[in-house]
Amino acid sequence: MNNNALDHYYNMADILTVSQVLDIVIRLSGEGTTRSELARLTGFSKSTISNHVETLLAENLVLEGSGFSRGRKNSHCIYFNADCGCVISVDVGVTSLNVAVCNLVGKPLAASFQEDVDVNLGPHIILNQAITTAQNLLNHNHIPMTKVFGIGVGIPAPIEFATGRPSQPPLMHGGWGNYPIKETFEEAFGKPAFVDNDVNIMAMAEYEAENTHNDGNFLFVKLGTGIGCGIFCGGKIYRGASGCAGDIGHISIEGNDDLCACGNRGCLENLAGGAAIQKRIQWMAQNGKSDFLASCLAKNEPITCRTLGAGILAQDVACKEFVYQTGLYIGEVMAKLVNFYNPSMVVFGGGLINLGDLLFTGIREKIYRCSTALATRNLQIKCSSLGEQAGIKGAAIMVRDRIFMPSQFSKNYLLFREEARPNTLV
Repeated sequence: MNNNALDHYYNMADILTVSQVLDIVIRLSGEGTTRSELARLTGFSKSTISNHVETLLAENLVLEGSGFSRGRKNSHCIYFNADCGCVISVDVGVTSLNVAVCNLVGKPLAASFQEDVDVNLGPHIILNQAITTAQNLLNHNHIPMTKVFGIGVGIPAPIEFATGRPSQPPLMHGGWGNYPIKETFEEAFGKPAFVDNDVNIMAMAEYEAENTHNDGNFLFVKLGTGIGCGIFCGGKIYRGASGCAGDIGHISIEGNDDLCACGNRGCLENLAGGAAIQKRIQWMAQNGKSDFLASCLAKNEPITCRTLGAGILAQDVACKEFVYQTGLYIGEVMAKLVNFYNPSMVVFGGGLINLGDLLFTGIREKIYRCSTALATRNLQIKCSSLGEQAGIKGAAIMVRDRIFMPSQFSKNYLLFREEARPNTLV
């Protein structure tokens, strides 16, 4: 690290201006920006911008090179240096555990994707497994801890964001409620950790991928074992007063009175969540409601959501009707959200999107039938292209945004100032 640059940096009268410049560079990192544009966007003088950019260049937080800014060729574009550090990303699912070391835009440098993991083994076993996996990834890829800026964790449960603790998680048993996840990772690695609901971090990854193509007001819906919604408002994730905004899986469906794991009745998740679907198609197989599912059961094959997808490919009428109806259930809730929030885009992710077009036919039909014409006039409804990497990408982006947010920049940067930081990752 350049000591002269550090001296200049810490003698600045207004450190906040440096962080504001860096924040804008990060937001525009996909296409780059120029010193003139930074002056226009911040209101600072060109000389002030020049001084701050030189400091950020010396500290290896930004890069300068030829490129296109706002669609115009420019030989002196400023970019965020995504490889100035890295993040340990952990995406805990009900039946999976994904761990990666990512750069600061969420690109995996090393990753481990594990299926058939039972989250109900409890936090001690699952989190220790995640910690061991992360340590192995760092060691095997020769990435030093001095490069790690923090740990980002996604959990399929309501999270009190300030403390990083789950609150009465309906899908996670075995002692997860109020467990100190944040402290567990901070003690293991000696770095700041941030914990959020898994759908929120997936929404962050989607925004990073789409931020030049939308207005920052969109919904990301995860269709998996559970159903949740990440809410982006004005380019920022909205968590609500207590951190549980977007728990749409427990909005009631008209005419449904089934008891949900949360204790209420009629919840969407109890009809259209992955676990509920599996129970329902098992019943269909056992009671002869689907020739395809019954034949699978007769051959002692497991009846899963993948089996349902195979039934659709086999043109089984009952499977096709089941998936279409499931889409209508989801669309009923989404129509209410579209009317209320008026998003520019709704993006669907999670394993159930693999059920394909029939599911989305039902979703779209219900949204357009039950939402107002104005709310749907320019509405985009699409599937995420990020796949299983959405969670780990979003976890890395969450850490980056928390570390470098203007109100925290000076405190967090001090945390790393004495650590040797080479120019590029190994």
